[in-house]
Amino acid sequence: MYSRYFKPFPTLETERLILRKLNKHDAEDLYEYCKSYKSARFSKWQPHESVAVTKSFINYSLGLAKRGEYFTWGIELKSNGKLIGTCSYNNIDNEYKIAEIGYGLTEAYQGKGYAKEAVSAILEYGFCTVGFIRMYAQVVKENIQSVNLLEALGFECEGLLKNGVYLKGTPADVFIFGMTDKAYGVEIASEETLDNTQETIVLKETSEETVTNEEESEEVEELEEATEEPTETNEEETEDGENC
Repeated sequence: MYSRYFKPFPTLETERLILRKLNKHDAEDLYEYCKSYKSARFSKWQPHESVAVTKSFINYSLGLAKRGEYFTWGIELKSNGKLIGTCSYNNIDNEYKIAEIGYGLTEAYQGKGYAKEAVSAILEYGFCTVGFIRMYAQVVKENIQSVNLLEALGFECEGLLKNGVYLKGTPADVFIFGMTDKAYGVEIASEETLDNTQETIVLKETSEETVTNEEESEEVEELEEATEEPTETNEEETEDGENC
């Protein structure tokens, strides 16, 4: 149903990033991310033991995209062309227009706002172009960075699944964060409303300043007139005095 939106695979651009289709040349950069225990800590997959494993992952991801089941973007830095992670639509429900999102960055590039930038781009594409009515993410309870990211993007925590996932041989609790198309629209509208409100406040302040300045001008004119009258009287008195 949604495969037409990925043929050809869409390239998305942000201020600092290019989100694009993965290819075999990404193996080295992506291995840097996938080999890290910290990268895999809150995920079901195990750290990659070699570049060959990463190459297999890339081929697997491309196969899923071809079948319209799972779409993964490589996150590339505009500044140097380096691939620093991935983001994706997982578990797409064609009938109900719902998709799970996933994302991950190489440790050295975390905490710089890249994840928020990338996820914002796939949210916009998903809601505004593909037509999803809901997107959600499953996050292990202890993954505080991811929780903070989703909250910053406007996702709502919808609940906690006790022992919701079996992770590295141990059950773990999982938060479900969701966002609907309407909520996404409201988020945008709220920002626009805020901007308009701020403009109104500025205009109001400017108007008040103008009125105040006009009043001050009138006061100054009145003061000048009041000052001029005694001066004329003094001049008359001086003339009288001179006559004397």
